[in-house]
Amino acid sequence: MKPSTLALCLVPLFLALLASLVWADESNTRPTGAERARLYSRDRGLIETLVQEGLRLAQTDDPLKRADCCNGMARHLAHEIQDAATHREGNRVSELGHHLHAVLKNGVAANLISACDGPVPPTSTFEKDLREVHKHTVDFLQPLEDQLRDLESQVEVRHTLQVVSQGRAEVDRVVKKRPHASLP
Repeated sequence: MKPSTLALCLVPLFLALLASLVWADESNTRPTGAERARLYSRDRGLIETLVQEGLRLAQTDDPLKRADCCNGMARHLAHEIQDAATHREGNRVSELGHHLHAVLKNGVAANLISACDGPVPPTSTFEKDLREVHKHTVDFLQPLEDQLRDLESQVEVRHTLQVVSQGRAEVDRVVKKRPHASLP
């Protein structure tokens, strides 16, 4: 799949993510105007990061750079999940966990696959860059997975740990296939 086609495929994912962020809350009732404003305020940093990284994503055809952009989105989602877990917002943890999985699988891993499918010049820093993208992924996912393991007694958290681990496994699988790559 061409990078520009992949970017177009990811746009609906990001729009759905942005729309659902404001509604990822504990209550099952429609929030009041004041509550919607509070939720928007809470999610504003995440929305800004997703938009900025989405714009960066659209500006490059280099799959490793695209994977790094997706890593930026995933990193911010991971931090938001950690915050929601700390505040025992189970529905938000679950909702954001599904989005994190989608970004890891359809963004980071998919772009790494595209990068690995292309020819690599002998003097390239590709392997080093690939390991660096992978290391960044592990660096922000490990603390999240550790925190979720500590809170595993909550059903939403247990399920989120599973989907986050699946997303990480997708990224790990791409790197493991490389002959020169080693996992941290």
